[in-house]
Amino acid sequence: MKKGSRKTFNLVSLGCPKNTVDSERLMGAFATAGWTYAETPGDAALCLVNTCGFLRSSCEEAAKTFASLRKASPGAKIVALGCLAERVGGEPGLADYLAGADASFGFADYAQLPELCGALLEGAGKRAETVVEAPRRTGYRGAILPKSYMRWLSGPAWRYEGGTTAWLKLGEGCSNHCAYCAIPLIRGERVSRPLEEIVANAQALLADGARELNLVAQDTTAYGMDRDGRSHLAELLHALLKLPDAFFLRVLYAHPRHLGRDVLELMASDPRICPYLDLPIQHSESRVLKVMRRGYDGRRVRELLDDIHEILPGAALRTTLIVGHPGETEAEFERLLAFVKEGHFAHLGAFAWSPEPGTAALRSRAPVAPPEEAQRRRKAVMAAQKKVSAAHWRTHRGEETAIFPDTPRGDGTWSCHSLYQAPDGLDGTCVLEVPPELAYRFDSSSPVVATITRTAAYSIRATLSPL
Repeated sequence: MKKGSRKTFNLVSLGCPKNTVDSERLMGAFATAGWTYAETPGDAALCLVNTCGFLRSSCEEAAKTFASLRKASPGAKIVALGCLAERVGGEPGLADYLAGADASFGFADYAQLPELCGALLEGAGKRAETVVEAPRRTGYRGAILPKSYMRWLSGPAWRYEGGTTAWLKLGEGCSNHCAYCAIPLIRGERVSRPLEEIVANAQALLADGARELNLVAQDTTAYGMDRDGRSHLAELLHALLKLPDAFFLRVLYAHPRHLGRDVLELMASDPRICPYLDLPIQHSESRVLKVMRRGYDGRRVRELLDDIHEILPGAALRTTLIVGHPGETEAEFERLLAFVKEGHFAHLGAFAWSPEPGTAALRSRAPVAPPEEAQRRRKAVMAAQKKVSAAHWRTHRGEETAIFPDTPRGDGTWSCHSLYQAPDGLDGTCVLEVPPELAYRFDSSSPVVATITRTAAYSIRATLSPL
C-alpha cells in the first residue's frame, strides 16, 4: 500500500483482551466504511492506538507508542482511542500522555469514528502537538457498533491463514468499585450483553474458524447481575455448549465474590470447558481485602480454593495480587507470601499498588509502603511463584493434551498455548514441535493433540502426538 494513499489505516491495540475485542470491531467498522488496512504504520495515512489507562505504566506505554508511530510514519495522523483517551476528559492531569496524538476520541464517538477520522485526514484536525480533548464521557453503554462489525481480526491466531482463538466479550463496565481501580470511572457501570447476542456472536466466530472462545469482561462471573442481581454465567455457558460446533470455552476474569459452585460443577461436567480458571483474588488477608473493597475476606478465598480443588482437580488456576496497597503491613505481606508458597496457582502476576487518580485508595489516609519497598514485595512474591509454577508444570510432563497453534516460528516449530494457558502469552509460552514424519497431518486451523515433553517455570515444549 502506497504511503500517500488516502483512507489507509493501521491499528495498535494496547492493554487487555477486552480492548482487543473493541479493536477487532473498530477494524471491521473501518473496513466496511471503505478504508484499507495497512500492515505497517509507515504505509498508513491514519494510525489508531487503542490505549489502556488502567495504570500509570499503561499511560506511559501509550505515550511511547505515539512517539514510535510518529517516527515510523511522520506524515500520518495519530489518533488515541480507548481507556486513556476516555479517562483524560475527567482527569486533566493525564493529558500530557496524549500529547503525541493528533486527536483523541472517547467511546461515544466510536459509532462515527471512520467519518470523524476521514474529516481529520481532510484537514479538519489539529496540528500534531495539539490534542483534541473529548468531553468527559459517562462510560460505554452496550453495543455501539452495528452487529455486522462483530469481527475483522482477532489476535495472533488470525494473522495468518487459519487460526483457532477468539475473544468473546460478555459486557462492558464494572460495578465492583474496588478501592484501587479506575475502571468504573472509565468504562462506567456494568452493562451485560443480551444472551442471544453473545450466542450469535459465538456462532459467527465459530463460522470464521475459531475453535477456542475466551470469555472476557471486567467480571465474567457477574454476567447478568445488572438485570436481576444474580449471576447468569452458568446459564450462558449452557447456551454456548448447545452450539453444535467442536470448540473449547475458557473463563477469564472470574471475580471470587460472584463465582458459584454451579459454574464450577458445569466446568467439571463438560470437557469442552478448558480446565483453567482466571481468579483474581488480589490478596489473601481479610483486613487488606476489606480496605481494597473486594467484597469478600480471606476465609472466602480459602473456601473457594477448596471448592475448586475438590470439583476441578488438576485445573490450572491463574490469579493477580497487589502488594503495597495502602494499609498493608509487613506482617500481612509475609502471610500473603506464605500463602503464595502453598502452591494454589499455576500462573500468578503480582503488581505494586499504583496511585490512580479518582480512586478511593488514593484518598486513603492509611500508611503506604515506599515504592522501593512495594517493589521488593512484588519481587519476593514472583520469586516464590516461579518455584510454584515450575513444580506445577513438572506434573504435566509426558501428558497428552490439546494444543492451540498460534503463529509459526520459522524454524519448523509453532508458538502455541495449551489447555492450561490463556492465549497471547498471558501464561507463558508453549513451543510445538512437528516431527517431519507427522507434518502431513498437522493442521494449524484446529487444536492438535501433543505430548508435553519439557517444562520450565514459564514455558513448556510439546511434540505432535502420533495417531
